[in-house]
Formats: sequence, C-alpha cells, structure tokens
Amino acid sequence: MPVNTKRIKREGNKEDASTEAIQALAESRESKISQAIKLLSEQYFDRLQLGDFNAVVDALSSESKARVWLALGRQILRDN
Repeated sequence: MPVNTKRIKREGNKEDASTEAIQALAESRESKISQAIKLLSEQYFDRLQLGDFNAVVDALSSESKARVWLALGRQILRDN
C-alpha cells in the first residue's frame, strides 16, 4: 500500500504549529518576576556589588514591583 506523503507532511506541519503555539503561550505566561530578574541578571549583574544585586532581587520578588520596573523600559530610566 503506497504511503500518502502529502498527508504526512500536513500532519507534521500541524505538529510544528502546535509546538510553536505552546512555546509562545508558555513564554507569554512567564511571570513578570522572572522576566525582571532575567533582565536584571543580564544587564546589571556585572555593575552591582553582590549585596546590592541581592537587594534588588528581593525587591523584585513582588509581582507589582517587577511590573513597574519592567514598565520603566529604557535602561536610563531604571538606572536613576
């Protein structure tokens, strides 16, 4: 019995689209706290002393504070 390659390709595309949709949903649901701490570690870890870095992490453990910090947007605003 011949294999219908068109059907296999279509089903593969559906799986790829489903996987991409699930990944996008997971990323969009990433908490503001983890987004803020990730940004903090990427942009500020080398510029802060360890004690100061830990103090900021503690401050950003509040969802509302993390949202505000992320909403400040540009690095210049966060640095002041």
